[in-house]
Amino acid sequence: MSSLVVKSININFLKRIFLVFNNNLENYLLISLFFLPFFILINRFPFLAVINILVIFIISLTSFIKNKFINSYNLAFVLILFLIYADFILSYFFSNQTLKNFFSYQFLRYDGGFFFCYLPFFIFIVPFFSYKKVLLFFSNVLFFVFTIFSIVGFFEFLSGDYFLMVRVDDIYVGPMYIALNNSHNATGAVYCLVCIFLLVFFLFSDKYLKVTYGGMLMINFIALFLTKSRGSLIGFLFGSLIVLIVFSKSIIKFLKSLIILIAVLIPVVIFTNSFGRIMEIFRRTDLNSLTRLLLWDRAVYLFKQSPLIGVGFGRFNDVIWHYNIVPLQGKSGIIALFKEPVYIFHSGDAHNMYLHYLAETGLLGFFLVLSFWVFCLTFFIYNFIKEKNNFSKNIYLCCIGGIFALFFLSITQNYFANPTVMLCFSTFIALAAGLAWENDLERFIKKMF
Repeated sequence: MSSLVVKSININFLKRIFLVFNNNLENYLLISLFFLPFFILINRFPFLAVINILVIFIISLTSFIKNKFINSYNLAFVLILFLIYADFILSYFFSNQTLKNFFSYQFLRYDGGFFFCYLPFFIFIVPFFSYKKVLLFFSNVLFFVFTIFSIVGFFEFLSGDYFLMVRVDDIYVGPMYIALNNSHNATGAVYCLVCIFLLVFFLFSDKYLKVTYGGMLMINFIALFLTKSRGSLIGFLFGSLIVLIVFSKSIIKFLKSLIILIAVLIPVVIFTNSFGRIMEIFRRTDLNSLTRLLLWDRAVYLFKQSPLIGVGFGRFNDVIWHYNIVPLQGKSGIIALFKEPVYIFHSGDAHNMYLHYLAETGLLGFFLVLSFWVFCLTFFIYNFIKEKNNFSKNIYLCCIGGIFALFFLSITQNYFANPTVMLCFSTFIALAAGLAWENDLERFIKKMF
């Protein structure tokens, strides 16, 4: 009888701590998160994702005003982000950019997309819901939506009538699956992450769920290859290797798992006619590769001119090039900013996250961004090792594999500030950090009682 009383007190105390009495806010959150995966794959209409995130932000802010409660784990992520935001904002204004432009939709949509992409970390610092419940809901909706889009794109690819989700940009590359996005690279990158998540759920689920997750994984595999995004394939390769290493726990089992994965991928490569595209990864003479090399060379040049703080956040697309000479103001080789009144809002970047931030924000900004993601990685590795709950371990491993994939994805694109990729991944990681807080708090309360 006494144990039942203690258990009842334990549960009631948890409810008060997690603030889950406010069921209306939690229901509104679930509805908003249901639509988010759809909007991630419909970035032709970016206002949909913007409105969705703003709605979730208002829900979170409402809960904070009412309860004035945050979780300490997500706070650590937010504090690092505050440092990054402060550095980027100072860099923006020091490089003679205007206040009007800073608050313009065009800037926040393109050059300043970083500020929007990390809003989920601020949103989910407020625990007005059960992180486990919401993560389970969000991950399943994410898998379902991506699978449905993949099936539609698959049949469109087979039909040869490319009018909705398949597009031909280059006759040599052939038809590419892009969902309802503007770029096959962004679509490929977010599919890379979702495939890694599905791989984790497939490997660590019981025999009944393996069929479901395995089927969705195969369908999304096909969609990933149909995007013809070479960087996304590289990202998936390295992210999945990390997952397989953790899953295998021995070299023999790892090699067996790797052979099975390759055996599954071979027919997918043949079916999607992706072999030639994969081989292009090792070529440096095609137009895309030559363009990237030119952009990398320019980014390196700008970094050398202003290695400490860069030429200015959001300035890479604005820079005026005249025979490889740029009009910078300051001490060349130390601090030199681009201050010309030229403002070009464009989705283009250095096609390399590391070089892009080195060029725009120098060693300081680059160190801050990299520190944030290294902190994320170590946080989830630590929690994965100590966690006993299978679902939580799956979530943490998804984050670990996803972060490794993102590191490699960002060699060919600035995905750390890409809304299509980061709205998905930031939401997942922010919720996963909250799950770690929730689990530790629950263990602490159990010890108390």
